[in-house]
Amino acid sequence: MLLTYFDRLRVHSTMTVVWLLVLLAPLPAAADTLTIGGSGAVLSTIRLLADAAADTLPDVTVRVLPSLGSTGGIRALQDSHVDLAVTSRPLTDDERATGLRSFHLADTPIAFVSSRSGPLDVSADRVVELFAQICNHWPDGTPVRIILRPEQESLYRRLATDLPGFAEAIASAYRRPEIPIAATDQENVNLARMVFGSFTAATLAQVMTEAPDLTIVSLDGVAPSAEHIVDGRYPLAMPFFLVASPQASEPARRFLDFVLSSDAASVLAGVGQIPAGDRAALP
Repeated sequence: MLLTYFDRLRVHSTMTVVWLLVLLAPLPAAADTLTIGGSGAVLSTIRLLADAAADTLPDVTVRVLPSLGSTGGIRALQDSHVDLAVTSRPLTDDERATGLRSFHLADTPIAFVSSRSGPLDVSADRVVELFAQICNHWPDGTPVRIILRPEQESLYRRLATDLPGFAEAIASAYRRPEIPIAATDQENVNLARMVFGSFTAATLAQVMTEAPDLTIVSLDGVAPSAEHIVDGRYPLAMPFFLVASPQASEPARRFLDFVLSSDAASVLAGVGQIPAGDRAALP
């Protein structure tokens, strides 16, 4: 039944893509409607920032699309389907060559999370073993249920760089057809909630804003937190960016001004993020 259920989820993901194509069709928009789309890990943060900006920008309505992924958001911006893109990776040289401008919004820890009750702690070596299925049980003997993300996922690229052995571990996991692959950030945390003994990676910002019931796993005795990124005790972090076109609309420029302000910084700090203005404090 489990595999059948995940097969249905993959069908659901395909239908979601179809609906997104409908959502992204050109629509006559009000002059002060601002449409934003991109990485699912950042969307709840953008909604919080939009709420916080309401008094400063009372004439701007912010519309946040469902997850398009970082690359999907950039393509939607290039095709004028969104006014701003949100990404969890820097622009490529080719993307910058088109005139797009990237604004560093914040950084957040990459966390490992589970549906198991806490507290939970694993070593970096054990994380690699779990994804490689060298070890596939919790200390009490119950199974660990890994949830994967697509190979091109920005978070996995960051982990492959910063966590020795992770790239090889997930390459091994992809060869096991029984392990589910969550298509979006939202599907990832939803599966983590539903699957007994789940184990997956997500950004702390997304977990705090969308799935606070998940248990956040400490790594080598250190909890993933903005404070521990700044003091160098926790090694895994993910950047968030806002991307604008050279022809950015007036509402887009005004929203950018707000999200890079001190008022927005307090919102970001409240949900596990290090505002870009504070990045100089990092070691």
